[in-house]
Amino acid sequence: MWRRSEETDSGWIGAGADDDLDRRMADEDVALDLAQPHVMTALGPIEPGALGVTLAGEPIADLFVTDAGERTAIDPKHALLAELADAHAIGVRSLVVSGGGIGGAVLPGVRWLAERIPVHVVVLHRVDFAGPDSLLEPDEAHSFTWGGLEVTTEAVRQGAAKALARNMRATGLAARIHADRADDAVDAVIRLRNAGVDVSRIWVGNLDWVVASAAAAQVLNLGATIAFDRLLGDSRQPVATLVGSLVEAGWADRLLFSSGAGHADQLRVRGHPTGIAMALDVFPLVLMDAGVAAQDVRRGLIDNPARLLTIHGEDR
Repeated sequence: MWRRSEETDSGWIGAGADDDLDRRMADEDVALDLAQPHVMTALGPIEPGALGVTLAGEPIADLFVTDAGERTAIDPKHALLAELADAHAIGVRSLVVSGGGIGGAVLPGVRWLAERIPVHVVVLHRVDFAGPDSLLEPDEAHSFTWGGLEVTTEAVRQGAAKALARNMRATGLAARIHADRADDAVDAVIRLRNAGVDVSRIWVGNLDWVVASAAAAQVLNLGATIAFDRLLGDSRQPVATLVGSLVEAGWADRLLFSSGAGHADQLRVRGHPTGIAMALDVFPLVLMDAGVAAQDVRRGLIDNPARLLTIHGEDR
């Protein structure tokens, strides 16, 4: 009969007699000190280095609010469960969930998903500010729910810049600008900078940067980051060519990537040939074929998102 002994207590073959599994597991359960650098996920804080390959801007929350008539027999939650397990098998370790539908009945679905997949989920909180003095409540700002903020260019234009600056300072969170027009994106970054926002903590997404390449250069020159977060919808080769030119211009540390899967028909489990995983198993090869060095691809998938999402607790 098996029983505990100095040889078996470690729980793994070949371990030393002093390797106590129970002690190691207890040590791992100690909560992170939030005064130290960390990233807030849907399930709690993690060390920045634990993010790994990160897709920075997947609007999967929109799938939870898809009209019933567009759904197949597969429940959205279970379809995403299969899709993200597939992405994890390719090498994806974290994803940033964006989209205007997060909240209400959608957030529990995202939490449900985070509890069942081996991928860290960082949720962006889109805030519609009521006025320049609005501030997230402390309990909400420091909960284990929000890993970043999100604001539309329309909200910035209507006076949210000062409020966003206050919220970023209070929480230590970075913020994504959801832009529908290139000129609005540039205007929003300028407004935020003028309001005292540290624009190095800002990234702009949702744009076809190939079409808006001039705006991409302006946003980068202002000190912000841009996200190529529509890779499933945009033509990959032109995107790779643009990324190559931006890297050559010295902006490798200001680029992010993600698939942008926000529709059921973009999931591999529902028939798409690549699905979310294409941002890691297809697009990096296209980038390198376009002349982008492997270390610069790594920056966009690992280093840059970790830098943006890290909360420096001692600064708050």
